[in-house]
Amino acid sequence: NLNLINSSFVENTALSGNYASGGVIYTDGYYTSLSYPPSLNITDCEFISNSAKSSTFGGGAIYMQYVDGFKSIKNTKFINNQAMYGGAIFMQNSMGDFVMDNVSFIGNKATGSSSTSPSYGGGALNLIGKTDGRVGNITITNSLFENNTARNTRGGGAILVDGNFVQLYNSIFQFNYATYYGGAIFINGTNRFYAVN
Repeated sequence: NLNLINSSFVENTALSGNYASGGVIYTDGYYTSLSYPPSLNITDCEFISNSAKSSTFGGGAIYMQYVDGFKSIKNTKFINNQAMYGGAIFMQNSMGDFVMDNVSFIGNKATGSSSTSPSYGGGALNLIGKTDGRVGNITITNSLFENNTARNTRGGGAILVDGNFVQLYNSIFQFNYATYYGGAIFINGTNRFYAVN
């Protein structure tokens, strides 16, 4: 389990190759021997100008897969992070509760690929559930998504959601951009998505 409090991560890079994901944090719970699912908790942190050079996935600041325990990010800023997909955070094949409260995503970029049918996206967040259809529960409250971009991706200038149940409350989306679908949010498949205020 990973717990981060009151920390700054600036200009870190995962350099090259298919697996160069997670400019700051790469977490993979697939091979864990724990008797409980791995978790991730971040409070009062900032992730600034980090990047992941992966030619497959991404996560300019954070990459996670098979992280099925409780995940939370609170009072944290993601600014000017960059990756092929999920400019700030790339999550896939994960379920369980994921809570984001008072989080700012500003100027993050998913640079995309030359593929005519890219699989992922999300200028700030790429959130993909389990391949077997089990879904995660994602709650985003009191958060800001501003000037995030997803170029040459599947879509979602701020967020791409696939195979998750998302609840969005009292958050602001402004000046986000996608080359293709969903200037702010791209929802794929039969997801459940609720937005209030």
